[in-house]
Parts: sequence; C-alpha cells; structure tokens
Amino acid sequence: MALTSITPVAASVRFDSTQSLPRWVRYADRDLRVVRVDAVRDERAAYPAGRSPRLTVVVEVDTG
Repeated sequence: MALTSITPVAASVRFDSTQSLPRWVRYADRDLRVVRVDAVRDERAAYPAGRSPRLTVVVEVDTG
C-alpha cells in the first residue's frame, strides 16, 4: 500500500436529526446525497477539545 497525500477540502454536512446520520455533503458548490455510512473513526478522546481531528465519518455518496 502506498501513502497518498490528499489536500483537505472544505465541506459541510447536514444530518438527519431523527437518526443522527449524515444525509447530505456540500462541497465545491455541489450537494451530494449520502447513500451509506462506511466507517466512523472517533478520536475525540485522543485530542484536547477544540483541536482536530475529532470525528471522521467515511460515507458513500450518490454522484448521479
């Protein structure tokens, strides 16, 4: 496996408040519907409050 450098991209996420799941991701002037949550990495206990990363959610989106 090779290490790949990825440039961070600003994005915003809208959650479904009834299920506490991400439903839409908006970045680069595009709205993408979340199809499935693939993984969740919770690092909140490893970092002081206010520092990143905290919670990473890997999702599959509909690029339709």
